[in-house]
Amino acid sequence: MSWVVAAAVAFGPVVTSAMPQPLAPEDAPLGRADAVTVVRDLFGLKADEPKVLTGSFLFKTDGFVAGARCPLEGIRDTRCGEFAWRPSSVSVYRHSVIAAVSGHLARNRLVVVDMFSQSAGVSFSTLHGILVFPGAEVKGRDKPAFAWYLTRLGRSLGLRLADVTGDGALDLVYGYSQRFGGGLDVVARDVWTLKGMSPAKILSSGEKLSGVFLSTFDGVPLHDDGPTTIGRGTFTLIATGPGKPDVMLFEKARLAGRGSSWEVHVVADIEGEWIEYLTGAPAGASTWGTQVEVDGEPGPDCTPEEIPPGLGIEARRSLLDIESACRAARAASTGRDRSAGVPLVDFVRKLFAAARARLGRLPATSLALEESASSSLTDAWPAAWPLSVAISLHVAISAHGEYCRAFDPRFAECPERLSDTLWYFPAFLPLRLPFDRVKKALLRPFRGERIRLTPLGN
Repeated sequence: MSWVVAAAVAFGPVVTSAMPQPLAPEDAPLGRADAVTVVRDLFGLKADEPKVLTGSFLFKTDGFVAGARCPLEGIRDTRCGEFAWRPSSVSVYRHSVIAAVSGHLARNRLVVVDMFSQSAGVSFSTLHGILVFPGAEVKGRDKPAFAWYLTRLGRSLGLRLADVTGDGALDLVYGYSQRFGGGLDVVARDVWTLKGMSPAKILSSGEKLSGVFLSTFDGVPLHDDGPTTIGRGTFTLIATGPGKPDVMLFEKARLAGRGSSWEVHVVADIEGEWIEYLTGAPAGASTWGTQVEVDGEPGPDCTPEEIPPGLGIEARRSLLDIESACRAARAASTGRDRSAGVPLVDFVRKLFAAARARLGRLPATSLALEESASSSLTDAWPAAWPLSVAISLHVAISAHGEYCRAFDPRFAECPERLSDTLWYFPAFLPLRLPFDRVKKALLRPFRGERIRLTPLGN
């Protein structure tokens, strides 16, 4: 069973009858006193006065007041047990909202926190997530629920609210980052429901697998940056009607050059059960980080499940557009390529499929097809090189934009520059080499003497 189905089925059926619309969220910026309540009263930590940053309050901490083993003793339905984890610093974000999360008439206060531990191993050095208080105020004695993660050098990136399940209560769409060994940076986006103050993850980008020396990410994150390629994805909610669960559309592009590829996952509630409604990927391609099969049946050929009765015309049209765009992308990806000696035909096919994909709500798939089209012109260089550069530049700018959209400036600034993205693309290699040489030449006079780490003569 694939990663999305495993996460979605674990949640079980949802109520699909018409429910009142949840109350609109209210911005309620967190004050210093509330941040102190979270750190000292709720987590029970010995903390200095907070440092006020642009988007958060930063606390330096030194153990627990009452000798607890971890900061979860004050959390609803949670006990530390044998789990020992002591924070060294806590960031409590100033952006906070009051929203109907535990029920459609509830007024829950949502507070985002990041905790870092210098005493814990690197693979589980951060504990972060969203506190959900039963009322509109921040009170340590109220036993809030906590949608939390224990990750390797992770942090919060954003929080969005939407009634994904159609049950009249808002759900949490939470973005976070992690850093792994081997130069892999991951941006993930998960969906949580807290109906009745009981946290449950209904869509997961994947889980962290910890080993003795390093950690890996098992799943398909929204974005990831590796040593030689980058992954850029989108996550879209498609409304299906009042009181009905949204359709969740996730797609991923693997860039850049000849190895560019894509995959599409559509998760929907079909007659009370969350299933992978449609999966698409290039035929014969080894899709990155996921097994695109459902119950042992081959699934990446863009074949959808039966559309359930009662689905509105707009939702049906959206699903059909996605299916059509997916099939066009698959047909272009499995056609004749540059090795067959017809790069121009391959180029036109992929650009046409890229346009179809963008019209069919698949922008990341469109980027993968565009970059693949650019690489189809390699045999026609240098005459076709300017065209390759123009196409790859559009892909790089769009990929950079998708990446930065995952970073809510109220939580974190986008750390990547466009120039960082450009160097992944082969079309820019003729520009990169002279640029690197000029850069080294300009910086050489400012480097000074090299520091020796061993005495002379050793």
